[in-house]
Amino acid sequence: MAKPLLPDELWNILQPLLPPTKPRRFRFPGRKPINDRKALTGILFVLKTGIPWEDLPAEMGCGSGMTCWRRLQAWQQAGVWAKLQQVLLKRLDNAHLINWTRAAVDSTFARAFGGVEESGKNPTDRGRPGVKQHILVEEPQRMPDKLYGDRAYDSQPHREALQERGIEPELAKRNSEHGSGLGRYRWVVERTLSWLHGFRKVRFVTEKTFEMQCAFFNLALALICYRFLEQSFC
Repeated sequence: MAKPLLPDELWNILQPLLPPTKPRRFRFPGRKPINDRKALTGILFVLKTGIPWEDLPAEMGCGSGMTCWRRLQAWQQAGVWAKLQQVLLKRLDNAHLINWTRAAVDSTFARAFGGVEESGKNPTDRGRPGVKQHILVEEPQRMPDKLYGDRAYDSQPHREALQERGIEPELAKRNSEHGSGLGRYRWVVERTLSWLHGFRKVRFVTEKTFEMQCAFFNLALALICYRFLEQSFC
């Protein structure tokens, strides 16, 4: 049986974080706005399928694609997705599902279409436009004891910045042979990048502004956190 796009449990966590709806005008109030839950359902559908906003099916009852886009932008500006991620991480921490002793960092390229902000040539995709996406796992608020990263992060400024914060850098050295053994720690971040690119709006970037790219990225991260929390319900 297919799972709902927006489970009741997730909605109950998210709803208190949403900014209050603007009051309608007394005279000439216009069309009644789509409620937040329906708008969020439309946003999640676009995030997961990657369809253009204007192709959002009307039969879903989520309003127009532009309505959902405006709601996503407003909630990003209000910091809703970052707040949601912190709430979920706190619940995961309370359930002892986070390892605070280590952190891992990695990055990937996502295809970019239509001249989006922060895009550039992707050397791993024959120079096609792409957006570099960095992710750090297991360390949203506290300092880990160690940070694991691949050769792309091997630089003296990176090492010094980590050491100043009391974090031991475990970074693979450039021009060294493969087989450093860091993979047994770094697999968690590589797995998370794979999950992120399961959301097609994150894998194929079409949003013109960096703000809206971050909105989808942050929402996808929060959904990944919720999946872990959902497993703990079972």
